[in-house]
Amino acid sequence: MQPTADQLRRERVTPGESGETAWPLPVVAATLLILVLGGISLNGRSIWLDESITAGLARGSWSSWWTGVAEDGGSQSLYFLAARLTSMLGDDPWVYRLPSLLAAAAVPMPTYRLAARRFGPSVATIAVVILAVSYSFVTNAQEARSYTMLAALITWSWLLLDRAIETPSPARWLRWGIVTALTLYAQPLGLPILMGQAIWMLIERRRLVARSVITGFAAAAVISVPFGYLTLFEAGDHTSWLGTFRLRSFAELVAAAFGAQRVSDALVLSAVGTLLAVGFATVGALSPRPGNDGGQPTSVSGHKRQLPYVLWVVVPIMVLLVGSAFRAFLIARYAVPLVPATATLAAVGIQRLRLVDRRAPLVATAVLVAALLGRTVAGYGNEPVPWDELQAHVSEQAIIDDIVAFEPAYTQAPFEYYTWLRGDETTMARPMAPALGWTPPRHPNLDVYPTTPLAPPSGALWIVVRLDEGRVPDLLARFGIPMRETERTSFGEATVIRFEEAE
Repeated sequence: MQPTADQLRRERVTPGESGETAWPLPVVAATLLILVLGGISLNGRSIWLDESITAGLARGSWSSWWTGVAEDGGSQSLYFLAARLTSMLGDDPWVYRLPSLLAAAAVPMPTYRLAARRFGPSVATIAVVILAVSYSFVTNAQEARSYTMLAALITWSWLLLDRAIETPSPARWLRWGIVTALTLYAQPLGLPILMGQAIWMLIERRRLVARSVITGFAAAAVISVPFGYLTLFEAGDHTSWLGTFRLRSFAELVAAAFGAQRVSDALVLSAVGTLLAVGFATVGALSPRPGNDGGQPTSVSGHKRQLPYVLWVVVPIMVLLVGSAFRAFLIARYAVPLVPATATLAAVGIQRLRLVDRRAPLVATAVLVAALLGRTVAGYGNEPVPWDELQAHVSEQAIIDDIVAFEPAYTQAPFEYYTWLRGDETTMARPMAPALGWTPPRHPNLDVYPTTPLAPPSGALWIVVRLDEGRVPDLLARFGIPMRETERTSFGEATVIRFEEAE
C-alpha cells in the first residue's frame, strides 16, 4: 500500500531536525584531520607496483594511457585521468597520490549528512571522527590508487539514493544514476556494494516512483556503456595472482573494513581498534530502535535506520567470500569503501551506551579513536619494500655491462620508475628503459623466458627477488654459465642478490 501524502510529510525530516544545519564544524574538522594525517607522509613511502603503473599512465602518452585503461576494462580510469592532471605539479610520488588524498577528503561530507538524517548530529560527528583516524582509510589516501575515490563516490551514491527514496523526483534519481555509474570507472569493486543498494531498493519498493527510478537507471546505463564494452571485449585477466582462500586474508579484510589494515604491523593497536569497532558496530547494527539526538523525528522507522549500513558492509564481504571459491578476492584494501559504513554503525553503538551512563559515549569514543589513531601514526614509514632505496643500491654499483633481472617480473615496474626519476636510464645495467605506460617486462625473468637461453652478462648479474627465492636457480640456469653469489642485501620483503661468473 502506497503511503499517503500526509504520512510522507510526517516522516520527512527538515534540515534542522536531521542535524544537517550542524554539519560545517564536524565535517570541516574531519576533512582537515584527513588532509593532515594523510598529507604528513604523502611522499614518505616509496612507490610500489600498482602505483608505478599509475605513474606510468600519468606520464606516458595518451596512446599508452588508453591501452592501459582498455586492458584494465575501464577500471580506475577516473583515477588515471586525475593523475595525469596532477602530474603537471611534478614527478615525485606525492603528485600521483594527491587525487587519492583529495578523494578521501570528500568522504566526511556525505558520511555526516547521511548519518545525521538517520541518527542525528552526535552520531554523525562520532562517525566522521572515527573515519578520519582509521588506518585503512588514511593509508589508502596516501597511495596512487583509486580506493578512496571509490569510497567517496559510493558514499555520495548512498546519500543520493537515500534522498531519492525519501523525496522522489527525476532530478534526484538522475543524480544518483550518474554518480553510481561513475563508481565503475573508479573501481569495479563497487559492484558488490551496489548490490546492497539494489536490495535496499527492493525493501523500499513501495516508496519508489517508477518514472523517477527509470530516469536514474537510464542515466546509469548510458554512462556504463563504455565500461561494459571494455570489460567484455578489451580487458585482460589480472586475477591469476590472487590465489585461493586463506583465513588470514579474510580476517585482514574484515579488520580493514573496521579501520585496521595490515594488522601484523601493529598487532596490539590493530586488535584493540578492530575489536572495539566490531563490538560497537554490532551493537549499532542489532539495536532494534537506534536512538537519535534528543528524540527528533527521522525519515525512516527505527528498525530501518541502520539497515542500509548493514547491507553496505555485509553484502560486499559475502560476495567477496563466495567469489573466493574461484579467486581469493580477499585483499585488505578492497574494504576501504566499507569504512564509512562501519564507522557510522560503530558511532550508533557508541551512542547507545548512554543508556548505561551519559558519559559512556564520550569515553568509548575517546578509547576507540585513540586506538585507531595510534595505529595510523604507527603505520607511518612502514612499507613492504623501500623501492627507492633498493634502486639506489643497485644503481650506485651496477655498471653498463651488468644485467639486472627480476623475479617475479612485476618487480621491474617500481624499480624502473626510480631509474627514470633519477635519470639513470643511460648509465645503468642493460637492458634498461623506463617503464612508463602499460609496458611488458623488459628484464630477464622466468615469466618471459621460462626455457629460452639468455646471453650471459659481461659483468655481474643482479637479481631482484621479492618474497620467494625458489625460482632463482632456474633463472640462473637460463644464462648457461656457472655463477656464484657475491653479495646479498635485504630491503624489507625484497632481496638484491649479486652473482658473478664462477672461476
